[in-house]
Amino acid sequence: MALAGVLSALRTFILDENNFPSTVSERIESYRSRFPGLSSDEVEDLAAIPPEKIKIYTTSIFSSQRKVLRNKFPMTFGYIERYYQNDLKQPFRATIFMRDQHKHRPWRSNYTVELVDNFCAYLSEDRQDLKLAIPWLEDVVAFEKSASRIHRASDDTYTIRQSLTASGLTNLTVGDFLSLDFFIPHFNHFARFKFDIPRVFHNFVRENRTIPKEMPLQRETFAAAGRNRYLNARWTRLSESEFDYLSKIPKSERIPISDFADAFVTWSDDDETVGFQKFFGLVARLNEIGGIILLGA
Repeated sequence: MALAGVLSALRTFILDENNFPSTVSERIESYRSRFPGLSSDEVEDLAAIPPEKIKIYTTSIFSSQRKVLRNKFPMTFGYIERYYQNDLKQPFRATIFMRDQHKHRPWRSNYTVELVDNFCAYLSEDRQDLKLAIPWLEDVVAFEKSASRIHRASDDTYTIRQSLTASGLTNLTVGDFLSLDFFIPHFNHFARFKFDIPRVFHNFVRENRTIPKEMPLQRETFAAAGRNRYLNARWTRLSESEFDYLSKIPKSERIPISDFADAFVTWSDDDETVGFQKFFGLVARLNEIGGIILLGA
């Protein structure tokens, strides 16, 4: 039997096995029926491995997966852990949680993006209990998944380093400002949430990465996400009209900022002076987070 067969059996034990036969003879009988392609010597060698040693690898692998996901989804894990502790009155056991995810959504590659996708699908499709108990969990997962993708994404044609700085923007005349182009990188994201997740994130950061005690406000919230000059994903709020416009703009294309200004005027009820100040403020906020890249001629 090729080495691949033995390794495949080991992989099954490490990732999928919960209960091992207690004696070597029982394990030989079990493994022989489960892995008919293995030779007698190979079955006996596998049966001789104490289950306790295999479980060490199991714990290590699932702990590593949990560490990767917790780093990318800190608020998601925070809410799940709070639910286990406060509502279920039991500790959250990460290894058991990750093993259950593997049972539903096995991670078959070395790509972190697949692990992230599996985690999101597991919570969305396989854990209806969590969705019912934590109504805002779906929004939190989407928020953190977008932030993870933005952080890891490859650069576009233009980057935040080529965009006007805040000081450079404020020094422009109105004419120079309206002659700029703006550019939305391919990885930027415009989102609609059922709950006020940007506020949750703001409080989470402010409270030293601790989940806020209060329940998120249930109100439709619009936001833009980009990658700032420190290469971190950052968000800013949008009005519904701003969201509708920006989410339909082609990405990775230079667009005259005057087009954006013309659209802004159509939904603004302010006079010309106040309207321009609000538009300039919106552009400055988007530029600060990398939501748009501001480019000169």
